[in-house]
This record gives sequence, structure tokens and C-alpha cells, in this order.
Amino acid sequence: MSAIFIKNLTFYYPGQADAVFENLNLTLDTDWKLALIGRNGRGKTTLLHLLAGKTGGYSGNITARETFEYFPFALPEAPDSLSALYCAVPDLRLWALKKEMNALHLREDVLDRPLQTLSGGEKTKLLLAALFSKEEAFLLIDEPTNHLDEIGRRLVGTYLHSKRGFILVSHDRAFLDLCCDHVLALNRSGTQLRSGSFSDWQRDKAASDAAEAAKNERLKKEISFCHLCRHCADMSFVRAEPRNRLIFACFHLVRPTPRAFGGSLQHELRLKNICRKTAGSGRDRRHPQ
Repeated sequence: MSAIFIKNLTFYYPGQADAVFENLNLTLDTDWKLALIGRNGRGKTTLLHLLAGKTGGYSGNITARETFEYFPFALPEAPDSLSALYCAVPDLRLWALKKEMNALHLREDVLDRPLQTLSGGEKTKLLLAALFSKEEAFLLIDEPTNHLDEIGRRLVGTYLHSKRGFILVSHDRAFLDLCCDHVLALNRSGTQLRSGSFSDWQRDKAASDAAEAAKNERLKKEISFCHLCRHCADMSFVRAEPRNRLIFACFHLVRPTPRAFGGSLQHELRLKNICRKTAGSGRDRRHPQ
């Protein structure tokens, strides 16, 4: 077992104020069949490019013993597909390539055909076979299902499931379930890494979101519109008693707006309780039972 270590990775695209990654720290086992997921713009392909060395200009460290190989890769013009592969992958081992092609149900005569005569699915399988035929290669696979039909997706998914480890970006949820055993989610608030299939992650996320929504709804019901807001326009309320000035200060100087604190309902509820206790303590001192 070996690992990919990402430490304090920070990356900005030129001219952009917001970082794609800021102080990102991850340890990824290279035996994992890792699904890399997240909304568009969260940095999935960017992370693959950074690992593969296709994009520079970052701060932090990326350390790994494996050689990263990125899919898809460009093939030059050549008389036939095999010649194009040799130009792009000089250390290609033909026997190993044919073994991988056989596992992908790809006929060997594809190698004798010009690239432009290959279908999108045939080209996808040929590129995957070439990369997996390389020793010590760790694949970074970006959207392999774009040119595959349903049968091809099941075949390639089963093929990938038989491999030792890789990182895969795909929007096809069924395909991710078929071949991945770990999930790394890139979210606005950070990253989430867990074992299991994409469906396992999705089920847990739905449960977590529902619990959070229910909690917020309970808090909203407990927080009524503070009666102090109605009195603030009448400053006689503030001048009437010393305790009113204290309540006014608590509400207006200490209490932040929900927007400023990301909609912190818990914070508002705690502050309302402070106001209640302050008002109650003043009332008790003036009117003992």
C-alpha cells in the first residue's frame, strides 16, 4: 500500500480572486477506487490536472511514489492507431496492451485502423488499455463515459472495478456505483472523504441534510420576532429604566445579523434568552414576590 499526500495545497486561476483550493490537506490510498465528485466549478478536473502535473502555479506539496497518468490524452496523426499510440506512449508494451484490450472486448484489428475510423467508444477503450498496460501507473480518469453507450458503460465499469486503484471523475452515478469503493466530495465548505459507493454517500448526505433542515425548522419556530424591535423606535422605552438600556445594548450592539453569521439561528436564540433573563432579573429586583 502507498499513498498520495496533499499538504496545504492552494491554487488560484490567474485573474481570479477566489481560490479553487486553499490549504487543502488529503491522504489518499492508491489502492482505493476513488470517485471524485462535486458540483461544476468545485475543482474536480483541476485537482486531476494538478496531480498529473498538467497545471502548475500552486503552493503546497503533492507527494506520491506512483506515476500519474491522465485520461484522456491526445494522439498524434499517424497511419494507424498502433503507430499513434507508440508516438504518445513510447514505452508501450504491445503484449500488455493486447491483454487490456481483450479485457475490454476490443478487437486487435483496431490497432491497424486509422484513428479517424474508430468510434468514440473504441477510442476510449484503446486509451484506457494503453494506460493500464503501463507498469506502476496510477490513472486519473476524467469523464470516460462521454462516448460510451449503456453496454459500453457497464463493460468499462466492470473493467475498472477489477483494477487496483485510480481516481475517477464522472457525472454518471450508476457508473460510479459500479466501479468505485471510496468517495471524495469537493464541497463549498470543504472536502468529505468516506468509504463506500456513491449511493452510500448520497444516502448519508440526504439524511444529514434532512436532519439539519429539521433542526433549523425547530429553531425557527422557537425564535419569534423580538418585541424589542417594536420598542426601539420609541426611545422612551430605553430611557425609562436602567435595565432597558442594558437590554437595548445587548440586542443592538452584541447581536449580529443572521446574514453576517451565515444565518446562525442558534446564536440568535441564545441572545434572545440573554435578553429574557436580563429583563426578568430587573423585574424581580423591582417587584419582589
